[in-house]
Amino acid sequence: MKLTDREVNKLSQEAYRVGNFKDSSTKFVYQGKEYYILDKLNEKGVNALTLGSKEDYKNMQAGHPERITQAIISFRGSEPLSLDQVLQHTGNKGWNNAGKTAGGAVAFGNEVKSDWLDNDLNYLIKKQTFDNGQENGFTIASDYVNQLHKTKLKNAKFDVLGHSYGGSQAQYVLTTHPDIVHHAYSLEGPNIYPCLTKEQQTLVKSGQLNSKLTHYLNMTDGLARLNRDEYAFGINKIIYDPNANYAMKHQEAATYLKTHPIKGLLKGNIAQIATYEQLNGVLKSINPSLSYMMLFTFADHNLDRYQFGNDGSVKLMSDQSFSMHNLEQMKDYLVTAGVGEYSAPLLLIRGEILLHAANRCETRCDQIIRQLERVIQDIPEEAQSITQKAKLYFERLMGYGDFTELHAGHVEAFHAELEIEPGRFYKQKELETAEEAVGWMKEKTAQYVEQIRRLAHEFLKLDEVLAEKMDLR
Repeated sequence: MKLTDREVNKLSQEAYRVGNFKDSSTKFVYQGKEYYILDKLNEKGVNALTLGSKEDYKNMQAGHPERITQAIISFRGSEPLSLDQVLQHTGNKGWNNAGKTAGGAVAFGNEVKSDWLDNDLNYLIKKQTFDNGQENGFTIASDYVNQLHKTKLKNAKFDVLGHSYGGSQAQYVLTTHPDIVHHAYSLEGPNIYPCLTKEQQTLVKSGQLNSKLTHYLNMTDGLARLNRDEYAFGINKIIYDPNANYAMKHQEAATYLKTHPIKGLLKGNIAQIATYEQLNGVLKSINPSLSYMMLFTFADHNLDRYQFGNDGSVKLMSDQSFSMHNLEQMKDYLVTAGVGEYSAPLLLIRGEILLHAANRCETRCDQIIRQLERVIQDIPEEAQSITQKAKLYFERLMGYGDFTELHAGHVEAFHAELEIEPGRFYKQKELETAEEAVGWMKEKTAQYVEQIRRLAHEFLKLDEVLAEKMDLR
């Protein structure tokens, strides 16, 4: 059975909980459903829980893991990167919020170094190849799944998932073991394509893995946008975040850098950075998808920002109604934030803008055409009414002053001279021409709106199989 969006979110959060990695921990309950821990990984900064049913757990305990046919592996993401927390974290307090127990500042610092510097920075940001002969968090995750399959769960297919760094690990496990991975779920995980080998990139471009990978992306999450200037694969779900702010309010960069951890990545360049343009230049020299806007969205890197329906499905951007102003603001935000021209978020917004423009054009044109139709339809009746009023007016004037020589025949003769066609004060042919013009306008407007809609839907359904660097499905 395929996991619901809500389950994916919940199980990703469970990989951050300290208690699940204790030897005595065997299960947790979510919405009345029990998830049993079949195996645990805690090696060199890589943490993962292998989960199954109560029956699966009994089989493990009875020495019959070969009876297990389906399992879930949840990879933990990176430790929160907060300068204040790193500097103030002392003693045996431990990092309870992120999933680390005792060890104090040293233990926490080692985890931050392993996650952010050894893995996130060197690979996902600097785009080194995972398979470069050096052990790293991604190869450890891949080897874990491989060994688990070979030694214990020989008959099992795996659903792999994770948040952030864990989501990127899930993507990588899929590319290295597509035969045993049933589906992979990446929540805000940076795109891993540039870190794959040429052979793996060829596999990705073949489209074989698209249906087996789901990305969950928050458009204001800087880490989720990482490497979205590169080729990507899989199904993308752009989530609706009611707290997302697309207003690009640039603040003084030097002040921001004094209190945020990215300063450690920029080394000796801090003193020279005073404006966001300078900061953007430094960041893009490291990775083209990095930007000033990425730094201000670390707070959006949070699984609590997801919203779900009663059926467990996540609320998506495409299900919401936005004004043209909002859509344009989102598009400008994404362009400034370093998102590639053919990335899923930008294509989505561009498609939504086109659909919105088509709907607005159709509504406005329909209003104008209806007004024209009413005017044309009213011309004969209005003309007849005005004619009668004019005749009555002139007839009332007869017998007064200079009009004493006028009589009804003169009035009829006068009106006969004014009439372009007998009995009318207008040309019937021109009225018919106006009606034809309105009909033509209606036809062309409908065609134009349909073309815009068709183009918009093409933007919304394009993927890597159809066009290079398209990652919208």
